[in-house]
Amino acid sequence: MSQYDNIGVKYDAVKSTPWGRLELFNFKKHVQPFLSKPQTNVLDLGCGTGFYTELLAEWGATTVTAVDVSTAMLVGAKARLRNSRYTSQVEFVQGDGLKPTVYGPKPQSYDLIAGVWFLNYAKDFKELVCMFSTIRKNLKPGGVFVGVCMHPVEDVYNFVVHHNSKVWAMTGLEDIYQDRLPGDAGFVFKAVFHPPKSVKFGQTIEFEAYHLKKSLYEAAARLAGLQSKLEWQHCDFSDTNFRYL
Repeated sequence: MSQYDNIGVKYDAVKSTPWGRLELFNFKKHVQPFLSKPQTNVLDLGCGTGFYTELLAEWGATTVTAVDVSTAMLVGAKARLRNSRYTSQVEFVQGDGLKPTVYGPKPQSYDLIAGVWFLNYAKDFKELVCMFSTIRKNLKPGGVFVGVCMHPVEDVYNFVVHHNSKVWAMTGLEDIYQDRLPGDAGFVFKAVFHPPKSVKFGQTIEFEAYHLKKSLYEAAARLAGLQSKLEWQHCDFSDTNFRYL
């Protein structure tokens, strides 16, 4: 059973935090330019409760296939889209990104693959290769994968030491780093969100994930067969919603 089966739609409160607004601003900035084509078929890996699934359609996707391993999350996602104007454009599928699977009508069906907090559930290099293999099996030649994951650093320990004392601690998110992973691959961490009390389901939300070092992401992508340009984008705080941080 996925840890998210016990969270379900409570996760939506995360989007109400300053951190959630910051994530939305940056993801939209980087993904929307790829949704401007007349026909853009999108695969949303780790769709959760469908927050970005609906927005991807709103921002220009022709179709969106939304995949998540959690039954509870998919129930919430279907409920979100039930009365949406984009319902007919979206298909939900239960699937595990660690098991490389073709989700379209044929291999490499998607112009764009989104993975917002998808790759951070790989606990080691082998699982990371599996996730990138899922991406490769579904991404068209010339297509684009846009992911959101932990900060791309090689020295994860040094990042850990300073992380919670920086600006991120003011966004409603606290990352509690726990055990080192074997082979100095990175750390297990617990993400703890503190939504505003005024928000429905506004209680603290916790879940575990993994922060692997930058070179493992890059090597796993190449080993899985993704050979085109790889770019890391910096988080942009320039939107007026975040200037107070």
